[in-house]
Amino acid sequence: KLSMDWFHIDIDSIYGVISDIEIKHDTIMWNVHSLKGQDRCGLVLDDAYGDVLFCEKCLNIDNLMLATGESKVDLDMRFEYEQSSAYYEFEDSVRIIGNIRESTLKLSDLRYFSWVLDRMPDKFVFTAYFDGKVSDFTVKNFDARFGENSHIDADVAFKGLPEFFTSYMDINFRNLRTTYNDVDNFAIPIESVTVPMPSVLDDVEVFELTGFFKGYPDDFNTQFNLQTDIGNMDIYVYLNTTEDSEYIFSIDADNINLQKMFDMDEESEVTFEFGMDGKGLEVETSNFKADVAVESLKIMGNEF
Repeated sequence: KLSMDWFHIDIDSIYGVISDIEIKHDTIMWNVHSLKGQDRCGLVLDDAYGDVLFCEKCLNIDNLMLATGESKVDLDMRFEYEQSSAYYEFEDSVRIIGNIRESTLKLSDLRYFSWVLDRMPDKFVFTAYFDGKVSDFTVKNFDARFGENSHIDADVAFKGLPEFFTSYMDINFRNLRTTYNDVDNFAIPIESVTVPMPSVLDDVEVFELTGFFKGYPDDFNTQFNLQTDIGNMDIYVYLNTTEDSEYIFSIDADNINLQKMFDMDEESEVTFEFGMDGKGLEVETSNFKADVAVESLKIMGNEF
C-alpha cells in the first residue's frame, strides 16, 4: 500500500523547461513548458505545463496540463493556505480550487492518494469544479462518461480521505444513465471485484437513475428513482454493518415487465410495493420482517 506521504515528499528524476521568470515583491511568476519527475511512493509525473504564480499565501496555475499513467487532466488550479508551512499538513491545511476542463482519468492512477483506487482501473472522460482540502472537499457539476454508453451528472462531497472506508460521502445524482454491461464490468474494491448484477437484468438495455447516497461505505442511506425499459422503481436503502447490521429496504415498482426479465412466452407485468427491515446479515441469526403488496399482476393471460 504505497501512498503519498505529504510529510516526506521526495521527488527525483526531475526534468523541467521554464521561461519568463518575473519577481514582483513577494510574488514569483513563470511559465512551465515541461515538467517531469517521480515521487518515492511511485507516482510518476509524465509531463506537466502551465502558467505559474507563487506568493506567500497561494500557488496559482492557469492552463495546467497534468499527465500521469493513462490520465491527462486539463485545468486551472489554485492552492490557498495561511503560510507556506501548511504544506507540511497538506491534507488538512491547503485548500485546492480546480476548474477542470474535459479530461481523461483512470481511477487506478490515483492509487497513491488512496490505495483502494488501485483496484479500480476504469476510465472517465469528465469535467468538474473542485473545491476543498484533501480531507474535506466537494466536486460540483461532475459530468462524466465511462464504459461504452454511460453518463453521470452529479455533485460529490467527501470528508475523511485519504482513508476511504472511514470517509463520509454525500453524492447527489442529477442523472446517471448506464447499461447492464457497463455496470457489470465496472471494478470496485470488494470481494466480487465488479459490481454484482442480477442475471435477470441482463436484457435491460438502459438504466436511468436520479437520487442520492449519504453516509459511509458500511453505514449509509440511499434513495433513488430508477427508470428502465422493463419498468420503473423508487428504491430506498439504509444499511449499517458497524454493529448489529441494521437495514431497511423498500421498493415501489411500477409496470415491471416480467416477460422480458424471465424470458416468458406471454405478456406479463407486475406493479407492487415491498418493504423489509431487520437486523443481522447471517441467515441463522437474522431477525427481520417483510411486507409486500401487489397492486396489479398480469400473467399467463390473467389479470389480478
